[in-house]
Amino acid sequence: MRALTILTERLSRAPGARSKTRSITESLTRESRSTAEPTRAAVEPDPAKVLEAAQRLYGIDPKGYSWGRARDGRHRIYHQNRTYNLNDFFTKHLGRPYAEAAHVLADCSHATASGAIPAPERTLWRQFGAWREAEFRRVALQREEQRKLFRDQVLEARRLYRSRKDDARNLSSRHRRVAVAVARAESVTSQLHIANERRRVRVDGRLPGRNEHYRQFLVHLASAGDTSALAELRRIAPADADQNPKVAGAQDKAVFPLPRYTVDSYGGVTYKIGESTLVRDSAQGVAVLQAEQAAYDAALRVALAKYGRTITLRGDAKFVDRMVEAAKRSGIEIVIRDAGHPKANPLVVNQRGMHR
Repeated sequence: MRALTILTERLSRAPGARSKTRSITESLTRESRSTAEPTRAAVEPDPAKVLEAAQRLYGIDPKGYSWGRARDGRHRIYHQNRTYNLNDFFTKHLGRPYAEAAHVLADCSHATASGAIPAPERTLWRQFGAWREAEFRRVALQREEQRKLFRDQVLEARRLYRSRKDDARNLSSRHRRVAVAVARAESVTSQLHIANERRRVRVDGRLPGRNEHYRQFLVHLASAGDTSALAELRRIAPADADQNPKVAGAQDKAVFPLPRYTVDSYGGVTYKIGESTLVRDSAQGVAVLQAEQAAYDAALRVALAKYGRTITLRGDAKFVDRMVEAAKRSGIEIVIRDAGHPKANPLVVNQRGMHR
C-alpha cells in the first residue's frame, strides 16, 4: 500500500514544482494592483515562445518543461525540479553564450509584443479589472471543486483495490496472486486516467494573459450589443488583411443594425440571415460573403447604419452593379462613389428634389 500511495502521489503531481506556480490569491493581488490604470503591455518574452525557440534552435522537448511566475512576478521555466529565469535557461541550462541568448530573447520579446495592445480606454479597462478578478475567483472555486472530485476518485480507486485484495484471500495461492495482480494493474490504470484528467482540466482551466483576456472581455460585451466595446476592439486590433469587395464611407460608427451576429477578437461582426452567413463588418469596411440578393441588401443596411447615406464601393463592376440594385430596392436616397473611378461624379440613387 505504501508503494501504491507513492505512485498515486507521483501521478497526481503536475510537471514541475507545484509550489513554484502562481497561486490564485497572488494573481488576484497582482491584478488588483495592475488594473487600476491602463498601461501598455510588458514586453517580457512569453515562456511558451521561449520554449518554442529553444525547440527550433536546440532541439529540446518542450514536454519536459513547464513555466510559471516567481514572487517578483517574472517568468520562470521549470525542468526536473530546477528553476531558471529566462536568461539562465539559455546560459546555464542550455549552455549558450550570453550574447546568443540575448539575441534569441529579443526575438521572443518581439513575438510577444506583437500580441500586445495600445493603452486601453480607461473606463473599459476599469470594468475589465473587476471582471477579471471575478474570473479568478470563479476559476479558484472551480479548481477546488475539481480537486475534491479527483480526490474522491483516487480514494475510491484505493478502496476498490483494497476490497478486491481482501476478497482474494479466500482464493488459492495461485489464484490469489493473479487476482491481486489484476486488481493492482486496474488500480494503476485508473489512477493514471485520473492524473491525466487532472492535468487536462488544469491546462484547460488556465486564464489567458491580460491582453488576450481584455480582448475576450470586449468580445463578451460586444456580443451583448455594447457598441463602445466593439469600437475598442477595432481600435486596438491590428490591420485586417481581408481583401473582399467592401462598402466603405467617411464616418465609421460601431453599430449592430441586424439582430443575428457574432463578434471576433478583431472587432469583426459577421451577420447571419437564416442559416446563411451573408455579411462581415470590420474596421476596414462591409464585405459581402455570399453573391445573392439578400446579402447585398443586408450589406447595404449595415453600411447605411455605419456610414450614413454616402458610401464608397470597392470591387469589380459586377459587385458595384449589384450594390446599386440593392440601393434602388431600398427606396432611400443614397450617394454612391466608386473607388475604381475616383474622379467620376457620384451616383445619386432614389434622388428626391434637385440633383446634387
